Amino acid sequence: MFFLCLFISFNAFSTTSLTIYLAPNGVDTQDGLTSSRPILTLKRAHDLVTAHFKKSPSNVNIQLAPGVYYNQTVTWTATNPLYQIRFFSASATNKATFDGRSSSTAASANLRSFFILKSSSGKATNLSFEHLAIRYYAEAISLNGNRDDEKTGFNSNNKILFCSFDKIGSKYHVDKNLPAYAVVRFVNSRKNEVRGNVFSNIENYSQQGLLHSIYVAHLSHENTFEGNSFRKQPGDPLRIRDYSNFNVITKNEFDSAGSYAYSEWYCEASESSDCTKKIPECPSWGSKMYSNVYRGSGLFHYYVRPNFQNSNSACKTKAPANAENRRLRTSSNVITNESVVQSVLNNTSVYGICPSRTHCVSASGGCYADGSGTTNHVCISNNWISRSEYRGPVKTSQGYLIQSLLNNRYISGVCPRSTDCVSSGGHCYVSGGGTANHLCQNNNWKNR
Repeated sequence: MFFLCLFISFNAFSTTSLTIYLAPNGVDTQDGLTSSRPILTLKRAHDLVTAHFKKSPSNVNIQLAPGVYYNQTVTWTATNPLYQIRFFSASATNKATFDGRSSSTAASANLRSFFILKSSSGKATNLSFEHLAIRYYAEAISLNGNRDDEKTGFNSNNKILFCSFDKIGSKYHVDKNLPAYAVVRFVNSRKNEVRGNVFSNIENYSQQGLLHSIYVAHLSHENTFEGNSFRKQPGDPLRIRDYSNFNVITKNEFDSAGSYAYSEWYCEASESSDCTKKIPECPSWGSKMYSNVYRGSGLFHYYVRPNFQNSNSACKTKAPANAENRRLRTSSNVITNESVVQSVLNNTSVYGICPSRTHCVSASGGCYADGSGTTNHVCISNNWISRSEYRGPVKTSQGYLIQSLLNNRYISGVCPRSTDCVSSGGHCYVSGGGTANHLCQNNNWKNR
């Protein structure tokens, strides 16, 4: 799925900032301070940010040049509650892609996680991931606090915005027998925002129900999940666990995803020897789920443990203030057997129910067929494209001027047919043909 999104300019804490440049052809022995001297890895960026925060802290922009970054993983500890760290693609139409494989020819990922934050200081960590594509990992992003320390062991105020997560899970990893549990995981992580992201092909090799696109666990309060798209995943996309309260789930679309769109669970020691947490786990309270669309039959489910209110239970009187004894509040959610469609219009994620998945949906809920659109936008492959940036086939004496998309980048050329696609090298592919990784359909490349 292709998104046109507005980069988010953010300098709320400081008027100065440090920019570190990464590129697929970067070299870690360089300083990374200009686009002509980029570094290659996030591990090197972490070292630079750590040194910067010790010397002269400020906001940090980690700008990622287009292309594929293979075989990268990082455990991140460099944060400062006064400053933000942004990881963002330099181009809105050509996302930087992190691929857990060793190369494009490798069959499976050899890395389990892309990014792990370890911070349990009880202060804001202010990480922001924007317009990234992440694929071929067992798991993607984990924001980890201390699951046993509710008062001072959390991290907070992180953002995951307009990213795509594809082919995540043990199915795509060399160790297929070890199940994955989360694409994005929160452990005692609070007041985060997850908006406008796409989760697709989220699968374990076996034990499919264990893997969730978003896993909100262990005291993770007041997070917002808005305008995300969950598709092609057997496990419940959004799982809440263990006293993670007052989360908001709204304006998301769930298509062919899980037995339930939302499920809430906690580990009960009297029922399972797998419960290893020092403090007993408890139900979650006070979350809101409204204005979501689900294609299927089960929208939400929470587990009822008969013993959590027994006189000897640590959870008996643990409902938080203002929860009003409600585990989950729901309203205005839609369950349908029709096509649920999400696209981006004017840099805002919009969704609706349309006759076909090739439609685009307008901000007011109107459906537009592929190839049609509004005065300023054209509907192409379930996404709005600015007419100023997209040009359809134009017949000339030399053939048809063609513009199509390959790896989320606009490419142009001259081809004999109006339905052809043009490659980045200028080659023409007939509709239905293409490369090993892409298929040419209706003058646009589709990821196989």
